[in-house]
Amino acid sequence: VTMDGRAFMGTVVITTEAPQVAGALVVDSGGSAVALATRIDDDPADRIVYATPAQTAVRVARDIIRHGRAHQVSLGVEIAVTSGDGQRRGVEIAALTSGGPAERAGVESGDAVIAIDTCPTPDLSHLFGCLLRYDHRDAVTLTLERAGEQHSADATLTDLDLREG
Repeated sequence: VTMDGRAFMGTVVITTEAPQVAGALVVDSGGSAVALATRIDDDPADRIVYATPAQTAVRVARDIIRHGRAHQVSLGVEIAVTSGDGQRRGVEIAALTSGGPAERAGVESGDAVIAIDTCPTPDLSHLFGCLLRYDHRDAVTLTLERAGEQHSADATLTDLDLREG
């Protein structure tokens, strides 16, 4: 199994010579579980598998056992779709959820999230990947770019649907 370094919203992309079965456990050379195969590429000749990292699968299972459902963390923002002109680092915030974590932390519409704690967020895929590291109610420090200057803001993540159960 080789990790291609590609990711989409926290899902890793791997290439494998092993049989492709959705739901199969992906292990490293030492036999440690690293991911759960969730989707097989439409062309079996490509040998590409999309997999959820093991720590994410464990977190989701833990949430279901503890709370009866999985929690999806939220910053309480809407992301701007940009042309990728290269002039800006990070993921641009288009709008804020009223009373959401980002708004309470002082984030403004138009800010760009450069990092969550030490996890860089150069694009949307990385932003989602960084958020997968956290549980709802975790405190994080956002590194932001606003009007060409770098700022930080402390936020406490919430559940995506804002239920605190």
